Amino acid sequence: MKFPSFVAALVVLAASFAPFGRGQDASPMVSLKAPLPACDGTYAIVRLIEVTNGSNVDQYMQALATHKAWYMKHGYKDQIIAAQILERDPKTDEARFSRHLVITYHFIEPGSKPPVHDAEWDAYVKEYIRTSTIKESYVACIPTEHTPMSMH
Repeated sequence: MKFPSFVAALVVLAASFAPFGRGQDASPMVSLKAPLPACDGTYAIVRLIEVTNGSNVDQYMQALATHKAWYMKHGYKDQIIAAQILERDPKTDEARFSRHLVITYHFIEPGSKPPVHDAEWDAYVKEYIRTSTIKESYVACIPTEHTPMSMH
């Protein structure tokens, strides 16, 4: 693994996502000092996303699909996964999918170069800003056995 370029990619990637936190703290990558500790797996940015009023989960998922497409088009093997959170319906006590909370996992390809922003990048970031707010953001080392198979 090309560790220095990987660290640079993480820092640039995470810093580029900070704008759609709108009032939230910047990504944790911005405050982490290089070099990062060795990771026996894959680094991932894990976020708790709140879908903002006036938007819905489907609109957020469309922004996420555009985000994933940008990475694929530019030759990255990153995997970006979103999962709706289950919550208790306060009226019925039954479990339901949240209409406003999503968890995302952005598995970062080891050794990848920092992304170069372009008009398509700006477009998907604009959609994220329009549809959501980052509530929490973490960087985690995901063990290899839990990393998407396409990244092995």
